[in-house]
Amino acid sequence: MEDGDEVQAEVEKVEVEKATPKKARKPMSEESLQRLAKAREKANRVRKELAEERKAERESLVQQKMEEVQQLTPLALGVTL
Repeated sequence: MEDGDEVQAEVEKVEVEKATPKKARKPMSEESLQRLAKAREKANRVRKELAEERKAERESLVQQKMEEVQQLTPLALGVTL
């Protein structure tokens, strides 16, 4: 029975820890909000630029592979140009 009591005490302890509310955040000043918005815009712009670069690189690699396949296809068929 003692093991059951210990387990129950542990469960209650965990439940109490989970029930502890988070501290409320202090409201941000107007200046801080503006800086945050500016930083978000910059981060999104940089993310978009990097995504465009990766997309262009992938398209370039696909194009190169397609050209390789087109060059190798006549050789694989035994056709000489």
